[in-house]
Amino acid sequence: MVVDQSGRAGLADRVATLLRGAGWTVERVGVFRGTVKTTTVYYPDGQQKAATVVSGALARTARTLPRLTTMSGTSLTVVLTSDYPS
Repeated sequence: MVVDQSGRAGLADRVATLLRGAGWTVERVGVFRGTVKTTTVYYPDGQQKAATVVSGALARTARTLPRLTTMSGTSLTVVLTSDYPS
């Protein structure tokens, strides 16, 4: 899942297209209604390595963290913030 907190129109769709082009499955895109300080790839148990690879594909500044309890327990969740490159 790719969600946007930055407020930039179409950003989540563009990033989802980028990830799909790199071979990743992105099932949904949307808006994130929370507060995250920097673009982050959240991962469920056992998927830290995949999160690191996705983070590198997005932006070298994207961090990886274990998922929040409200996020998917089976898939990565990418939260895009205003620090994501244009």
